[in-house]
Amino acid sequence: DMVERGLRNLKAIHLRDEDKLRALRVVDLLLALAPASAEDLRDRGVLYGALDCYAVAARDLESYLALAPRAKDAEELAARVAELKFKAARLN
Repeated sequence: DMVERGLRNLKAIHLRDEDKLRALRVVDLLLALAPASAEDLRDRGVLYGALDCYAVAARDLESYLALAPRAKDAEELAARVAELKFKAARLN
């Protein structure tokens, strides 16, 4: 619990500082602790999208939606997944 709390604080600091790459590294560590964490999958997907890693972002957001289909942001993120897949397809 202490490690997770420390990582969440570190993630918040990196997000506040707009250091997306470091925030992504922290979210990866959080997911190593709890691989089925819907919140962390969502956050990682959003971060990957912000870093222009469209296919990986779409995959994480789809996983989030599968774990939390009734989430408040589900509709918005489903649209984001479609947009990310379109962008990923354009790169190939």
